[in-house]
Amino acid sequence: MSLPPKNITFFGATGGCTFSTLRHSLLAGHNCRVLARSPTKLLDMLSAHSIDLSSSRLHVVQGDVTDVEAVKEALVF
Repeated sequence: MSLPPKNITFFGATGGCTFSTLRHSLLAGHNCRVLARSPTKLLDMLSAHSIDLSSSRLHVVQGDVTDVEAVKEALVF
């Protein structure tokens, strides 16, 4: 019996620990939303680790944690 995918939001996903957790979450089939100041950097990192970027399980929001609207968008699945 398999569990349904979880919805997870990440902040600071280009850092070591958070990036690793994001990567494993995507590989496990979870729905991930990421707030990133530099989406290109994040997507390049994921691509370098053979993560399928065409997946609808990944949604990247450009912005930072001081931008309330970007944080709201990152939190709403």
